[in-house]
Amino acid sequence: MEEIGERLGCSARTVCRWLKKHGIESRDQHQAHSIRHDAVPFRTHTTSYERWLHRYRGERESVRVHRLVAVAEYGFDQVVGKDVHHKNSIPWDNRPENLEPVSHAEHSQIHGLERAENEKRNRGESA
Repeated sequence: MEEIGERLGCSARTVCRWLKKHGIESRDQHQAHSIRHDAVPFRTHTTSYERWLHRYRGERESVRVHRLVAVAEYGFDQVVGKDVHHKNSIPWDNRPENLEPVSHAEHSQIHGLERAENEKRNRGESA
């Protein structure tokens, strides 16, 4: 409530009063704190992609951090159904400017070209 009050330029008490006046349910401070969970566990997968682990409705799930960052940067509709490409090919570099949503076909093409260039370089050919 305090954060809402700060944004609206009023006190948390005023926010509570208006919520109550309009029949909008809210939790008291004790209830809000009692449902808090520990911090979301953070892992780096063996492929070097960072993941957040969580439970939802009893099921354990994981989300790749770069996908969350891409949604925050580009919006859900621009990311859903697409791959999120790390422009510098470093899977733990999740800065927004290093990420871009691309179609799966485009992503495969990007990495196919990178592999071909690396193979040429390894054979001593100029790329």
